[in-house]
Amino acid sequence: YGSGGPAGDLNRYNGNFKRGMDVNAIRAWEITAGSPDVIVAVLDGGIDFKHPDLVSNIWINPGETAENGIDDDNNGYIDDIYGFRFEDGPEGSGSGNIHPLNHGTHCAGIIAAASNNNTGIAGIAGGDGTLPGVKIMICQIAHPANPSEYPGNYDDMQFGTKAAESFLYAAENGAVIASNSWGGVDNESYRLAIRYFVENAGLDEHGTQTGPMRGGIVIFSAGNESSESPQYPAAWDETISVAWLDPDFGLHRNGTTGSNFGSWIDLSAPGGHTASGRFGNESQGGIYSTVVSGNWTGGMNYAFRQGSSMAAPHVAGVAALLVSHFGGVSSGLTSAKVRQMLETSAYPVDNFNSSNYNEKTGHGLIDAYCALTYSGTHGTTLPGQIVTPDVSRNMRELM
Repeated sequence: YGSGGPAGDLNRYNGNFKRGMDVNAIRAWEITAGSPDVIVAVLDGGIDFKHPDLVSNIWINPGETAENGIDDDNNGYIDDIYGFRFEDGPEGSGSGNIHPLNHGTHCAGIIAAASNNNTGIAGIAGGDGTLPGVKIMICQIAHPANPSEYPGNYDDMQFGTKAAESFLYAAENGAVIASNSWGGVDNESYRLAIRYFVENAGLDEHGTQTGPMRGGIVIFSAGNESSESPQYPAAWDETISVAWLDPDFGLHRNGTTGSNFGSWIDLSAPGGHTASGRFGNESQGGIYSTVVSGNWTGGMNYAFRQGSSMAAPHVAGVAALLVSHFGGVSSGLTSAKVRQMLETSAYPVDNFNSSNYNEKTGHGLIDAYCALTYSGTHGTTLPGQIVTPDVSRNMRELM
């Protein structure tokens, strides 16, 4: 289920799981497992760049020298080796000194934890063990909420007010995908910054393509308030909004916690279910990914989590596979085309939800293999097989 989790047959879990409720990554990896030419900016809490399952796929600024107090590449940011901390932290205002936090580290692992390294999990675009995967650029836009408890408390964090700047930084330093598991902002400065990323990522100041794609993809979690009301920035046209699905293809609902939904949703993705009940306990229904590692804490390296925060990086990972496969400086691949491939290849999930949610989970569940192998709608002839939604899922169950 999702990008990781305990190995083994889902039959060992309870019958509420539906086989095939995943992003179809294993088949997609036969085509591509990600390329280091693709940079994904993760706008979140700081990411553990020392984590043994992430370290090989963390972006390193080629023009900067670490900890010399100089802006070596003249990009306006000093010592931005792995990205930049835009928010205040325990020792003061923004700098290249990243403060690892569990939320951002978990999201990063879903996208690009290294594969075939005998360690932990496999991210969606983490490489194949021979070649590295996509690169994660750290754009820290949340800080420890209680600096006196940091380090030590890696969960307690507070999103700040400087995220808009990070979209500009990401675009101007090579990222073409921006993964965002946060929300609650609806103002023009943020929208203009997101629009700048969408229009200018992958291009130089003259509009010449220098990255693997023309333009950028901005992905946002839909939020967890069980609300149909549009949430921003997710609901803006410039972004891809992602709803949270349970292990049975259903829109997540558990007490007062649930995925947001509505006509403004674009896609859905696995988001986990960690409460005891229909799907067992947290180790059966949750999304398993990286958290701040023993390099910092002496403790656990992985955890199960749930939420639309986990769904959004699944979409970012699949988008990264598409850019890895179809992109390149001379490819002419556009962000609009990548978005089209993500949406038209998604698997409809209305039949798994009550009619109250019909047409309110976007185009449906993302499907990495279908996105990589065709453009159009389900039922299109793919190389070597005829695929309809039902047949596609049944074939997947045999894997």
